[in-house]
Amino acid sequence: GRDTAIKAEGVSVKINKRETWLSFPIFYKGRMVYLKYFSAFTILSAICLHALNIHPLNVIVHMIGACTWSVVGFAWKENSIILNFLPQVFILGGGLVYTYFMTVPA
Repeated sequence: GRDTAIKAEGVSVKINKRETWLSFPIFYKGRMVYLKYFSAFTILSAICLHALNIHPLNVIVHMIGACTWSVVGFAWKENSIILNFLPQVFILGGGLVYTYFMTVPA
């Protein structure tokens, strides 16, 4: 199985072999609900900014929402959330880098 029991000098310790940084208490599914709602609000705000064509704030807000949704997806091990939002981080980030650091001012 995933767990290993170690017995030494009469003391039994159970060790989880798959313990990762996502095992810390802040990433428990119950606590991630707050980040989930923050992320949803952020994405909705970004959509409103997109509709009003407020640039680059719309892209920055959208990228923050995509980053936080990606964290939620990793914490919950939800591949569909990761597949949706992680590419958005790179697409939006790449667009910002290209627009503000790689274009020649006219």
